[in-house]
Amino acid sequence: MREIKSVAIIGAGIAGLSCASALQQAGIRVRVFEKSRGVGGRMSTRRGEGWECDHGAQYFTVSDDLFAKTVAHWCSIGAATVWNPRLAVLGGERSESRAEKVVRYVGTPRMTSPASAMAQAIAIQASTTVCEINPQASGWTLNTVELSWFDETFDCVILAIPQPQVAALIKGKAVSWERKLNEVEMLPCWALMVQVESGARADFDAAFVNQGPLGWLCCNSHKPQRGGQETWLAHATAAWSKEHLELAADQALEILSSEFESITGLGVRSGRVHRWRYAQSVSALQGRYLLDDERALGACGDWTNGDKVEGAWLSGYHLARTLTKT
Repeated sequence: MREIKSVAIIGAGIAGLSCASALQQAGIRVRVFEKSRGVGGRMSTRRGEGWECDHGAQYFTVSDDLFAKTVAHWCSIGAATVWNPRLAVLGGERSESRAEKVVRYVGTPRMTSPASAMAQAIAIQASTTVCEINPQASGWTLNTVELSWFDETFDCVILAIPQPQVAALIKGKAVSWERKLNEVEMLPCWALMVQVESGARADFDAAFVNQGPLGWLCCNSHKPQRGGQETWLAHATAAWSKEHLELAADQALEILSSEFESITGLGVRSGRVHRWRYAQSVSALQGRYLLDDERALGACGDWTNGDKVEGAWLSGYHLARTLTKT
């Protein structure tokens, strides 16, 4: 591999930001390209008039010592905290409290906060969609939808985006790990965000649902430091979302709102839906990341390392450590 002095990272989710942070700490120049206006990927929060809702990742857990230190830092600066919901398991005739000894964390005051904290010291090229990457003798060049060919060459490119988007960008580039992508299948998720009738209450703050279209319910307003109108989030199951992937938004809203009311007994006053086309991976790779040394081209994300927020962070971090040989 050529000497790495500059890196382009495509994707400003947790994996991309983790990788960028570690590379910068090693003295490497980094620029992150993100097609959305903000950072965080699926650690995302939707805002409306008088309400807000975490409609992607709902919480994260910690098992790795390295990630634990990062989460402790997030907590120390007010970007994350422990969340202790009244948690239930619902399904069929069985409804009971789940007595798990799991420590759950959320971003504060919203799920985007840890990513926003990481991004403060990183050069982010937001609202910029990379549509082509091209290897040259001097390095990699990037073509973008908004700016055409970017006027900078990079020694290395890291793809911190979902597997199908990675596959599209590397097609025809003779990348050594291209076949590994076939081991991963990513599934969608319809997310429902609703405001309920005033005064309505449920006897749980969050619930795993074991039957029907919905798999997860959460009172977003119960999470620490949340404000605005009481808002609930419901995630449809991967199976239902896949079967109804191309459903019109108003149809998905009607079906999922009805199911939400049936399960919770809460009346929906208003709502909207969001379709996550690449929400989770069926069989995440177990190699932490992918790297073609000869091409200086890598990929990282939750789909390469366990399908969780922690896995995404570790994927980006360990890829950066390999690139810097530290």
